[in-house]
Amino acid sequence: MNFRIRSLPNQAYELIVAIRRINPYLGVFFLYFVTGLCIYINTLDAPFLFDDYHVIVNQDREALLRRLSNPRRVVAEFTFVANKVINGNTVQGYHIVNYLIHILTAYAIFLLMLQLASRSRVRNRWESDAQRLVASGLAGAVFLVHPLATQSVTYICQRYTSLATLFYVGCIAAYLKARHELTHRADINGWPERIWYIVAIVLAILAMLTKEFPVTLPASLVAIEFFFLRNDFKRRRQRVAALIPLALTGLIVPFLYRAPVATATADSPPPEAITTITAYIPNWAPEITGRAEYFLTQLDVVTSIYMKLMVMPVGQSFDHGYRIYDRIQDVPTSALAIISILLVLAIINLRRHPFLSVGILWFFIAIAPTSTIIPNKQFVAEHRVYLPLVSLSFLTMAFFGAASRRRFGIYVAMAALIALAVLTFHRNQVWRDALHVWQNAAAKSPEHDRPHFVVGNIHFRRSQFAEAATAYRRFLALNQNYSEGYNRLGLALLKMRQCDDAIEAFHHAINVNPDVISVYTNLAAAHVCREDYQAATRAYQMYLTYGPQDSAETCFKIADLAVKGEDYDLAETWYKQALSHNPRYVEAWSNLAMVFERTKRSTLATNMYRQALAFATPHQQVVIRLNLGRVYLETGNHDAAADAFGQVLAAVPGLPAAHIGLCRAYLEMGREDLAVAQYRKAIEAGAVDIPPGLHDRIQALDQR
Repeated sequence: MNFRIRSLPNQAYELIVAIRRINPYLGVFFLYFVTGLCIYINTLDAPFLFDDYHVIVNQDREALLRRLSNPRRVVAEFTFVANKVINGNTVQGYHIVNYLIHILTAYAIFLLMLQLASRSRVRNRWESDAQRLVASGLAGAVFLVHPLATQSVTYICQRYTSLATLFYVGCIAAYLKARHELTHRADINGWPERIWYIVAIVLAILAMLTKEFPVTLPASLVAIEFFFLRNDFKRRRQRVAALIPLALTGLIVPFLYRAPVATATADSPPPEAITTITAYIPNWAPEITGRAEYFLTQLDVVTSIYMKLMVMPVGQSFDHGYRIYDRIQDVPTSALAIISILLVLAIINLRRHPFLSVGILWFFIAIAPTSTIIPNKQFVAEHRVYLPLVSLSFLTMAFFGAASRRRFGIYVAMAALIALAVLTFHRNQVWRDALHVWQNAAAKSPEHDRPHFVVGNIHFRRSQFAEAATAYRRFLALNQNYSEGYNRLGLALLKMRQCDDAIEAFHHAINVNPDVISVYTNLAAAHVCREDYQAATRAYQMYLTYGPQDSAETCFKIADLAVKGEDYDLAETWYKQALSHNPRYVEAWSNLAMVFERTKRSTLATNMYRQALAFATPHQQVVIRLNLGRVYLETGNHDAAADAFGQVLAAVPGLPAAHIGLCRAYLEMGREDLAVAQYRKAIEAGAVDIPPGLHDRIQALDQR
């Protein structure tokens, strides 16, 4: 820029002089750090979401440490272990690490672009080193501020993606640095190139041990070697020798995920299947769809969602809607046309615009592991575009390399960066709460069922049952073949005491899938809500038919329903059935004793209470001894009753019910002074449930 520094105020002059003295590399990192902090500062309190719970929150330190024994994704797992040890389940520490990884990735992209711009094949497209520095800085900044990166940065467990991308890009940058040192050499004979080459290999290995998609790293290296570097070495053998060790790191992922076909078992494929694609390429969701259907669907997903959001990041969602295609003729023509045109552009610009060609190829290479022939239950996920997003940095370099008026191009780029930063900050506000994330997804894709279901679950956990029921109904309007949807709706209605509607929902769930056994217990609870104990009993019996035959808990519930219906014979049968499955079931022993009490079988009741005492906890023993003392009083065994109530008071001094019981026992034993003393202690302890006539008898004793 042309302006007179000394015309500015002294403070501004001093600031500019200081900035000019800063190392440009440090200056770029500082700008990235400040910019990234500004646009991600509102995510530091973003909560754990979705997969975060089974990856981090619900795992104790020991469980996380055990996961380190599995080499798959071990590098990212190590960072989660470190966060868990330092931060526990406090989210801020996890977000800070994710943020720093994103900053470093953007900076690695800057270094990569700067090195590529310094190659002999493209160097003359810039007039000076300063122009290359500015263009590379803007290229890295595009990645830094793009809203499509938010899911990989703010969604904590997607550190797998961002960290693997950092190693991926860092490996290529280190390789380029080593190649720069190796140019015109016959072999590796100096320390600088050795060090950078070793760094590249180490980063490649770390990438492979962080996530699976870096398996494409060798392909990206070959593309860069072919488009940017092929004239740097005089002999082809040198290029091959430099690439082979790095290419071999690509075997790590298939080795770690190789099919277990070494030994023949009932579950292993036959020998002739070992050579099939399934034996070597994983299938993350074989129960969802086949490879052909997944590939055809991804043709549309890649063009209509991923590419669209890269160019115009409006309409982002945590869970996009999509359509599954099973025939090539059903795939939108626009998707096939866009892919074909881009590939043709990459080919025809091999020599003239290598940044353009590599940018296009980079996208397709990077997206291949998740969007071609390896099915995944989640058909669309924005974090999968984190590595492909680097292609925009290549295209930014292509733009500046071809622009004739570069100053105007810088203004355009700065305006675009500001717009992207604002969109990123706005998008990050959605992540402040799990409900906002899923409500946003439901609003963006109202035809997609899963967001509505998750919104219902969140409302249900927050005891917002009316809102939960509304969300579940929206889900069921889109998916009427999911039993759990009706089950959840029924539970929400049951919580609102809409028993008839709940019963209808549970019946729908059973019609869709009668094998979902939890529905039967919920249906029984809905019948209990209507006080229809016979229908509730039938529901529990259906649970026993479809579910575990030895469910002591269900037998116990059926017996309780029989007690409510005063069918004591049936209750006795089911309590005994519960005890046959679980002889240590204290509540079943106690309730069976009460059944014997109500049917005037006091001796059996006493025996049942004694059985319960054998397995009871100290707290349960207090309640059982109170009931046992009452039975002794009713059967005239006053000494045993006094002993039972005395043991209760020894365990819980001052318990009013025990003092009253002991008072009654002493009265029947003729020990009137002790009875009066126990009565007074009961009154002092706040006794309110005094048996009729007891007060009058004590008053008569006091008047003597």
